[in-house]
Amino acid sequence: MSDARHLHVDWSAQPLGKVADAVIAAALGCTRALVCIRRLERGIPHAPQSVHDWDSQPLGLEPDAAIARRLGVTPSAVTGARIRRGIATYSAHGIDWDAQPFGTMSDRRLAARLGVTHGAVWYQREKRRIEPYGIDPQGYR
Repeated sequence: MSDARHLHVDWSAQPLGKVADAVIAAALGCTRALVCIRRLERGIPHAPQSVHDWDSQPLGLEPDAAIARRLGVTPSAVTGARIRRGIATYSAHGIDWDAQPFGTMSDRRLAARLGVTHGAVWYQREKRRIEPYGIDPQGYR
């Protein structure tokens, strides 16, 4: 996160109260608390809790993070909607791990691309004894 004191933002141009504070914060690179303060200073109420028809979303069929990005909400909002409906989490069992470009990009970047956790990618890379991206097998960077 950048230091909010040095962040120049045209707050009147932000979708305060229309989009979750956390989504705006992520886009601006600041904290959710800062967005909340700026929204409250303007007398704007928080975004409606649910403006989405969760029953029409592919909950459990896609990663929560991918659905969240598409809808402009936080991943925890999608997770909450999925759990309230008793739907199990998305399973990455359909991924061909042997075809993944381990070591050519960071584990976090590959995880985001696949819609899985960083830990899942780390585990699969380690299992194949592939060095992480940016690490020279000789020990040099």
